[in-house]
Amino acid sequence: MLQIDHLPEGTQFRLTRIAAGLTLFDVGRLADVSPPRLSEFERGRPSLPPEAVARVRVLLIGEGSTAPREEANAVSVA
Repeated sequence: MLQIDHLPEGTQFRLTRIAAGLTLFDVGRLADVSPPRLSEFERGRPSLPPEAVARVRVLLIGEGSTAPREEANAVSVA
């Protein structure tokens, strides 16, 4: 497992999304976020309102779930 909790949140989102096999379109549809704006956020631009960031965080990282935080911020690397 690769620890990613020290990386910027957008980078965490991108790595977690890719590890889950999801596209920007998939996450955008599931979290009700524009894929281009999500892409900008993943690249470090403040393009999403806090509510949208929270929806993506819950979808990808599971914050608010019962998963331990350190597991939520680790990505499997093959």
